Amino acid sequence: MDVNDLFSPKNAVDSLSAKDLEQTKDYIEIVKAFARITYQSIYVIDYQLKAFEFVSDNPLFLAGLTSKQVIEMGYGFYQKYVPAPDFQMLIQINNAGFNFYENIPLEERKQHVISYDFQIQDANKKYILINHKLTPFFLTEEGKIWKAMCIVSLSSNISSGNVTIEKLHSDLLWELDLLTGKW
Repeated sequence: MDVNDLFSPKNAVDSLSAKDLEQTKDYIEIVKAFARITYQSIYVIDYQLKAFEFVSDNPLFLAGLTSKQVIEMGYGFYQKYVPAPDFQMLIQINNAGFNFYENIPLEERKQHVISYDFQIQDANKKYILINHKLTPFFLTEEGKIWKAMCIVSLSSNISSGNVTIEKLHSDLLWELDLLTGKW
Protein backbone atom coordinates (compact mmCIF):
# COMPACT_ATOMS: atom_id res chain seq x y z
CA MET A 1 0.00 0.00 0.00
CA ASP A 2 1.14 3.45 -0.91
CA VAL A 3 -0.01 6.77 0.56
CA ASN A 4 -1.21 7.73 -2.92
CA ASP A 5 -3.79 4.97 -2.63
CA LEU A 6 -5.68 7.27 -0.32
CA PHE A 7 -6.43 9.59 -3.24
CA SER A 8 -9.03 8.53 -5.80
CA PRO A 9 -8.37 9.21 -9.49
CA LYS A 10 -11.98 10.43 -9.61
CA ASN A 11 -10.91 13.38 -7.53
CA ALA A 12 -7.53 14.11 -9.10
CA VAL A 13 -6.78 17.82 -8.87
CA ASP A 14 -4.16 18.56 -11.48
CA SER A 15 -4.54 22.31 -11.78
CA LEU A 16 -6.48 25.15 -10.21
CA SER A 17 -8.44 27.87 -11.96
CA ALA A 18 -8.61 31.48 -10.85
CA LYS A 19 -12.11 30.76 -9.53
CA ASP A 20 -10.74 27.82 -7.52
CA LEU A 21 -8.05 29.99 -5.98
CA GLU A 22 -10.61 32.65 -5.12
CA GLN A 23 -12.18 30.23 -2.62
CA THR A 24 -9.21 30.63 -0.32
CA LYS A 25 -10.46 34.13 0.40
CA ASP A 26 -13.56 32.65 2.01
CA TYR A 27 -12.01 31.07 5.07
CA ILE A 28 -15.40 30.49 6.66
CA GLU A 29 -15.84 27.57 4.27
CA ILE A 30 -12.83 25.96 5.95
CA VAL A 31 -14.39 26.53 9.37
CA LYS A 32 -17.69 25.05 8.16
CA ALA A 33 -15.87 21.98 6.85
CA PHE A 34 -14.12 21.54 10.19
CA ALA A 35 -17.45 21.91 11.99
CA ARG A 36 -18.92 19.11 9.87
CA ILE A 37 -16.30 16.60 10.99
CA THR A 38 -16.19 17.23 14.73
CA TYR A 39 -18.66 16.68 17.53
CA GLN A 40 -17.49 19.89 19.16
CA SER A 41 -19.26 23.19 18.70
CA ILE A 42 -17.26 25.75 16.75
CA TYR A 43 -17.75 29.44 16.35
CA VAL A 44 -15.83 32.44 15.07
CA ILE A 45 -15.69 35.79 16.84
CA ASP A 46 -15.17 39.03 14.91
CA TYR A 47 -13.81 41.47 17.45
CA GLN A 48 -14.14 44.42 15.10
CA LEU A 49 -17.87 43.84 14.73
CA LYS A 50 -18.20 42.42 18.26
CA ALA A 51 -20.21 39.60 16.77
CA PHE A 52 -20.23 35.92 16.01
CA GLU A 53 -19.32 35.43 12.37
CA PHE A 54 -20.04 31.70 12.35
CA VAL A 55 -21.72 29.31 14.79
CA SER A 56 -21.88 25.58 14.08
CA ASP A 57 -25.15 23.70 14.24
CA ASN A 58 -24.25 21.54 17.24
CA PRO A 59 -27.53 21.59 19.20
CA LEU A 60 -25.94 20.65 22.52
CA PHE A 61 -24.56 24.16 23.06
CA LEU A 62 -27.23 26.30 21.42
CA ALA A 63 -29.73 26.34 24.33
CA GLY A 64 -32.48 25.11 22.02
CA LEU A 65 -31.86 27.85 19.45
CA THR A 66 -30.64 27.62 15.88
CA SER A 67 -27.14 28.72 14.99
CA LYS A 68 -28.67 31.63 13.05
CA GLN A 69 -30.53 32.79 16.17
CA VAL A 70 -27.32 32.62 18.21
CA ILE A 71 -25.47 34.65 15.56
CA GLU A 72 -28.24 37.25 15.65
CA MET A 73 -28.12 37.40 19.48
CA GLY A 74 -24.35 37.74 19.49
CA TYR A 75 -22.87 38.16 22.93
CA GLY A 76 -26.38 38.63 24.29
CA PHE A 77 -26.60 34.84 24.02
CA TYR A 78 -24.14 34.53 26.89
CA GLN A 79 -25.96 37.08 28.96
CA LYS A 80 -29.23 35.19 28.57
CA TYR A 81 -28.04 31.58 28.85
CA VAL A 82 -25.08 31.76 31.26
CA PRO A 83 -25.87 32.11 34.98
CA ALA A 84 -24.96 35.53 36.38
CA PRO A 85 -21.97 34.38 38.50
CA ASP A 86 -20.42 32.61 35.51
CA PHE A 87 -21.18 35.55 33.23
CA GLN A 88 -19.30 37.79 35.65
CA MET A 89 -16.45 35.29 35.67
CA LEU A 90 -16.36 35.41 31.84
CA ILE A 91 -15.88 39.17 32.03
CA GLN A 92 -13.03 38.69 34.51
CA ILE A 93 -11.43 36.01 32.30
CA ASN A 94 -11.77 38.24 29.24
CA ASN A 95 -10.04 41.14 30.97
CA ALA A 96 -7.27 38.95 32.39
CA GLY A 97 -6.81 37.25 29.02
CA PHE A 98 -6.38 40.50 27.11
CA ASN A 99 -4.01 41.83 29.77
CA PHE A 100 -1.94 38.67 29.37
CA TYR A 101 -2.11 38.91 25.60
CA GLU A 102 -0.70 42.46 25.56
CA ASN A 103 2.54 41.12 27.02
CA ILE A 104 3.06 38.44 24.38
CA PRO A 105 5.48 39.33 21.58
CA LEU A 106 3.59 40.12 18.37
CA GLU A 107 5.08 37.19 16.46
CA GLU A 108 3.87 34.73 19.14
CA ARG A 109 0.30 35.93 19.58
CA LYS A 110 -1.32 33.26 17.42
CA GLN A 111 0.49 30.53 19.34
CA HIS A 112 -1.63 30.75 22.48
CA VAL A 113 -4.92 29.10 23.45
CA ILE A 114 -7.02 30.15 26.42
CA SER A 115 -9.27 27.51 27.97
CA TYR A 116 -11.90 27.78 30.71
CA ASP A 117 -15.06 26.16 31.98
CA PHE A 118 -18.45 27.72 32.57
CA GLN A 119 -22.09 26.76 32.80
CA ILE A 120 -24.56 27.29 30.00
CA GLN A 121 -28.23 26.46 29.71
CA ASP A 122 -29.10 23.57 27.42
CA ALA A 123 -32.31 23.06 25.43
CA ASN A 124 -33.94 21.49 28.52
CA LYS A 125 -33.27 24.65 30.56
CA LYS A 126 -30.69 22.80 32.67
CA TYR A 127 -27.18 24.08 33.19
CA ILE A 128 -24.31 22.04 31.82
CA LEU A 129 -20.61 22.66 32.36
CA ILE A 130 -18.74 23.31 29.13
CA ASN A 131 -15.11 23.83 28.24
CA HIS A 132 -14.37 26.78 26.00
CA LYS A 133 -11.12 27.20 24.05
CA LEU A 134 -10.21 30.30 22.05
CA THR A 135 -7.28 31.10 19.77
CA PRO A 136 -6.75 34.07 17.44
CA PHE A 137 -6.30 33.58 13.70
CA PHE A 138 -6.42 37.09 12.23
CA LEU A 139 -4.66 40.01 13.92
CA THR A 140 -4.69 43.72 13.13
CA GLU A 141 -1.45 45.43 12.12
CA GLU A 142 -1.15 46.57 15.72
CA GLY A 143 -1.37 42.95 16.89
CA LYS A 144 -4.89 43.08 18.28
CA ILE A 145 -7.10 40.03 17.83
CA TRP A 146 -9.42 40.67 14.90
CA LYS A 147 -10.91 37.19 14.57
CA ALA A 148 -10.70 34.14 16.80
CA MET A 149 -11.87 30.56 16.60
CA CYS A 150 -13.57 28.96 19.57
CA ILE A 151 -14.28 25.32 20.28
CA VAL A 152 -16.81 24.27 22.88
CA SER A 153 -17.17 20.78 24.37
CA LEU A 154 -18.45 19.21 27.56
CA SER A 155 -16.09 19.88 30.44
CA SER A 156 -14.42 17.05 32.30
CA ASN A 157 -14.21 19.26 35.41
CA ILE A 158 -16.85 19.64 38.11
CA SER A 159 -16.96 23.42 38.51
CA SER A 160 -16.59 26.64 36.56
CA GLY A 161 -13.21 28.34 36.18
CA ASN A 162 -10.15 26.19 35.47
CA VAL A 163 -8.66 29.00 33.37
CA THR A 164 -5.42 28.24 31.55
CA ILE A 165 -3.37 29.61 28.69
CA GLU A 166 -1.12 27.26 26.75
CA LYS A 167 1.55 28.10 24.22
CA LEU A 168 1.85 25.96 21.09
CA HIS A 169 4.90 23.66 20.97
CA SER A 170 5.79 24.54 24.53
CA ASP A 171 5.46 23.13 28.01
CA LEU A 172 4.42 26.57 29.25
CA LEU A 173 1.04 26.70 30.95
CA TRP A 174 -0.37 29.66 32.84
CA GLU A 175 -3.25 29.29 35.29
CA LEU A 176 -5.44 32.19 36.33
CA ASP A 177 -6.19 32.59 40.02
CA LEU A 178 -9.72 33.97 39.90
CA LEU A 179 -9.44 35.32 43.45
CA THR A 180 -6.37 37.47 42.77
CA GLY A 181 -6.75 37.91 39.03
CA LYS A 182 -3.10 36.92 38.56
CA TRP A 183 -1.60 34.39 36.18
